[in-house]
Amino acid sequence: MRPLLFMRSGLLIFTAVLLLTSCKQNNNPSSQDKDDIVLASYKDQKLYQQDAFDALGTGLIDADTALLLSGYTDRWLKDRIIINAASSKLNNLQEINAMVDDYKESLLLYHSELALLNEKVDTVISEEELNNYYQSNKAEYKLESTIIKCLFVKANKPLQDKRDFELLWKSPTGPQLLQLQRFCENDASKCFLQQDNWVRWSDLKQFLPAKSVSESALSKGLNRSFADFNHEYYLRIFDIVKPNQDPPMSFIKDKATKAILYQRKSKSIESIRKSLYDKALTEKQIEIFK
Repeated sequence: MRPLLFMRSGLLIFTAVLLLTSCKQNNNPSSQDKDDIVLASYKDQKLYQQDAFDALGTGLIDADTALLLSGYTDRWLKDRIIINAASSKLNNLQEINAMVDDYKESLLLYHSELALLNEKVDTVISEEELNNYYQSNKAEYKLESTIIKCLFVKANKPLQDKRDFELLWKSPTGPQLLQLQRFCENDASKCFLQQDNWVRWSDLKQFLPAKSVSESALSKGLNRSFADFNHEYYLRIFDIVKPNQDPPMSFIKDKATKAILYQRKSKSIESIRKSLYDKALTEKQIEIFK
């Protein structure tokens, strides 16, 4: 029975949306302009050119617009036929009307709350608040894979000025790091040179030859170079966090920020609802019948 109920519910929702669209178009004052061009009709319903322009967001007539109008007219006719077929199978429209009202109220509620939140919710989050959230929730963000802070270069062979490059690699700070970046722009197929950023090992290892570096061999301070037929590889690890350990704050900062804002919004919505409800009670706009 559930599939039949689902199909019937889906038909009702689809019909409700089409009915809303149909009513809107046929009640549009511009549609009643006697000078407007009629593009198509179905029984007593007419599609006017201006309504089609409004729906398509265009008012120019050219080759492309003509194609759009033709496609829109075809869809409009098919929608009218479906509405007519669906309506003829319904004994009454009470269920449709109820669903339309529920949908309309849901949209109004969503956009009203969104507008109020944009006015009320403070989006500035202090480092203290982030740290408090992290300490309370870090267990929920256990790592599923290793993350590292590193420098990595996959250089194309033959490596130009290899000696100069390896001197830069030994001390990759300040001006030397800038020179490494310029080198990578010209002679490398892949680089990770932001050593303060965390990188998932699963993201980096895809650029390495198979079995060249195992995850179990990763460690803080690792500095390796090796080559295959087409590339030379350089990997240097400054920090590492293994799976099931607490993630560093910097790694989950974006997620923590979103979570804090979501909590604020939820609390703000409840506060707004209560305030408006209390105001309506005070002003005797509400009456509860027992």
